[in-house]
Amino acid sequence: MKQRIPFTQLSDRQWAALRPYVVKDHPAGRPLADLRQRMNAILFLISTDAPWRELPPEYGAWASIARHYRRLTHAGLWENLLIAL
Repeated sequence: MKQRIPFTQLSDRQWAALRPYVVKDHPAGRPLADLRQRMNAILFLISTDAPWRELPPEYGAWASIARHYRRLTHAGLWENLLIAL
């Protein structure tokens, strides 16, 4: 896995800016695992040239992270998230 750009975990301030966009207002179904860790996983992978399957295990199941990424993409949230950062 080659790092294309430097990566650092989301700071508390960055997470506070993103949190309103990724946390649902009302709980429906099972609660998601640590959303901050999921966002860190997505941002980490974006900074590499690796496929989802090579996501380091400390971030959780790659398939769950990929599914979360697709949900954010289909909801059209990436522009809002990047502006918030």
